[in-house]
Amino acid sequence: MNMSQIKAYKIISLVITSKLDS
Repeated sequence: MNMSQIKAYKIISLVITSKLDS
């Protein structure tokens, strides 16, 4: 995995968790 893929995965997971919280 590239660094860009890891960054994208982290951002996506953050978005998912924030949507679950609200």
